[in-house]
Amino acid sequence: MKRILVLLFAVMAAVSWAAPMKLIWMATGPVKFAPGQDTGGFENLDSKLAAEFEKANPGVKVQVMFRDVTQGMLSFQTLLAAGTPPDVWIEAAGNANQYLHDAYAIDYKQYMSKAELAVYRPESISPYIRNGNYYALPQAQVAGGFAVNLDMLAAIGEKLPKQEKWTTDEFYRIAKKLKANGIPALVFFTKNGFSGWDQLWLSAFGASMYKGKDYSKTTINSPQAVAALKWMKKLVDEGLVAAPPNEMTDDDSIELYTTGKLFSGIMQNGHSDYWIPEQVKAGKLAKEFAMTFVELPHAPGLKHAITFGYQAIVVAHRSGNEARNKMVVKLAKVAAGKEYIYNAIILGGAFSPRVDLDPKEGVAAKPSYAAIAALAKVAGLQDLNPFGPRSKEVSALWKEPIQAFFRGEVTAEEVLETFEAAANEVLAR
Repeated sequence: MKRILVLLFAVMAAVSWAAPMKLIWMATGPVKFAPGQDTGGFENLDSKLAAEFEKANPGVKVQVMFRDVTQGMLSFQTLLAAGTPPDVWIEAAGNANQYLHDAYAIDYKQYMSKAELAVYRPESISPYIRNGNYYALPQAQVAGGFAVNLDMLAAIGEKLPKQEKWTTDEFYRIAKKLKANGIPALVFFTKNGFSGWDQLWLSAFGASMYKGKDYSKTTINSPQAVAALKWMKKLVDEGLVAAPPNEMTDDDSIELYTTGKLFSGIMQNGHSDYWIPEQVKAGKLAKEFAMTFVELPHAPGLKHAITFGYQAIVVAHRSGNEARNKMVVKLAKVAAGKEYIYNAIILGGAFSPRVDLDPKEGVAAKPSYAAIAALAKVAGLQDLNPFGPRSKEVSALWKEPIQAFFRGEVTAEEVLETFEAAANEVLAR
């Protein structure tokens, strides 16, 4: 009997002192609390939800981490190299795409019911279904547009023209009038290469990176793209921009626009809605200005200029431990759940990927939010094949020729010929 009791106590001790299951939750940044929300004493919603998850699941510890976006993907890659990748990873779809396969990601279909998966809009979740496997849950949808300062227009006696008259010729006319009043029209930003945002100007002239869904070769080398680059260079050469493109980044554009030093800029509503009030608080802007989002001006003869968009997704790391996989999916459902997404919408200006969530308060109640939603539906979204295995490699090929172009060293035709040859070589691999 004594031996049995000793063994029993030993087993109980082993259970009580068993190491907790440690899970890593990684996001690109914390989701904050809205005014009046119960913080529970936590600094951000991520930490609160992690603590609530631990309480509901004894023996589980959740470590909340935020990727240092200034270091690119280094935070994630360090964990991956150490053999401890994040169990729940909230990331831009383009960055996470290469990990959406059985060797890394859990197939949610194995752990979630059809009803649970059906709460996500088909267009939001379908990009992550590969061979019938659900490798990601959509967490937030983001779209952008062309922000314009309406007060600056009024100051020069102008109004925003109707869509059919919102052409690149009209923008050029307004830009010259703005310059005469000491106001730069915009900036192009090629310091880090030719970003997808600035590539929208090529689309505004009718050029496209690919034809249809054929990603085997690029079709960007076209008369339309030549016209777009020449138009951009004209604005630069005539001093209608705030600074040389090769000295500017997208962050610089947002900073100049939200401090009232620029008439227009490509960005997301989350940028303007957050930063304009913050610039006032910081004393960088006297008061908030009237603004809205519109399509980029389009070349004469076209009806619309497309805009851009992307998604944040939740990827669950698959291990060889079935109990762990089940717990990881349980935590992932929190990251793609209504509470977390709700705050991302009302505070960050994201759009809901869920059919059961459509808030109208906070940022979602602002006119800029409605403007972005409307123009994205009408204009359509840019397709740079973000999920292609070579998409980032192809995008990097723009940097040298586009910078040489804005230094005046090569022609628009040479830029496109150089890029086309290099891109098609990569795409053929």
